[in-house]
Amino acid sequence: MDNRGKTLRKKGDAYFNGEGIVQNYEEAFKYYNAAAELGDAAAIKNLGLCYVMGKGIDQDVDKAVSLFRMAAEMNNREACHNLGKCYSEGIGVEVNEVKAFEWYLKAAEMNSSDDQQIIAMNYEDGESVRQNYAEAVKWYMRAGEQGNVYAQYKLGCFYRDGKGVARDIREARKWFRCAALQGDVRSQTALGIALAQSDDRTDRDLQESFGWIKKAAEQGDSLAEYTWGVYCLYGIAVPENRQKARQLFESCVSKNDSTSEGAWEKLQELESGQEDVPTEEESLKNKGGLFRKLFRK
Repeated sequence: MDNRGKTLRKKGDAYFNGEGIVQNYEEAFKYYNAAAELGDAAAIKNLGLCYVMGKGIDQDVDKAVSLFRMAAEMNNREACHNLGKCYSEGIGVEVNEVKAFEWYLKAAEMNSSDDQQIIAMNYEDGESVRQNYAEAVKWYMRAGEQGNVYAQYKLGCFYRDGKGVARDIREARKWFRCAALQGDVRSQTALGIALAQSDDRTDRDLQESFGWIKKAAEQGDSLAEYTWGVYCLYGIAVPENRQKARQLFESCVSKNDSTSEGAWEKLQELESGQEDVPTEEESLKNKGGLFRKLFRK
């Protein structure tokens, strides 16, 4: 590749993003066009972005698709993704999920974690391709190993549920923890619950479990609030506190989401004073007890 093209493209980036210079889309377009004429694939892709967004030039989605295709055929990863998006959303072309998948796959094979996630989601849901959990795990793994938070969360779910892989609660915890440490609230809740799950009592950590549940609940996660309420109601990891449990269940009910029905039932039990208090062993069993309906996809 001609280094002059890269230099011109970088100048275009500076104008486009307003980095160290006054933002000017028209100037950005000029530099991208000059770089593209020298064969710079990234500049060709950026020209496509200008056309699709109408930045520095009149919007022309047909021209954008043509430029994305040109750059994609030169193995520009972002152009492959953009072309996949065009086919997925019908931008400048008719919607074609099969072609969208093909271009997303090409980007994924070039190690784009976002596209690896897209491919995994397609295999998981059976969109564009036949459903295949093992393939979904493979692509989530590639994305998760690059730090993709959603992929890490999904790997935790797959190992927890035994989908596409042998069920392994410790491996599930590992991936939930990776995402939880990056601030993913859903994974913090899932990790908290997973830490309380095991047929082996010595493999549970109820104190750490409560720590993650509390952290997620304080960020407004309703499943975490419900779980915290259960802990307070039955004295799991914390002293029994029916008032706090009531407060947490009422918060869940007010949100009218997937936890509301269960929270309402707990409130009714509290009102009647007839709640059936399980033993810790009954509460924490993997299949049954308090956690049997807590998981979400």
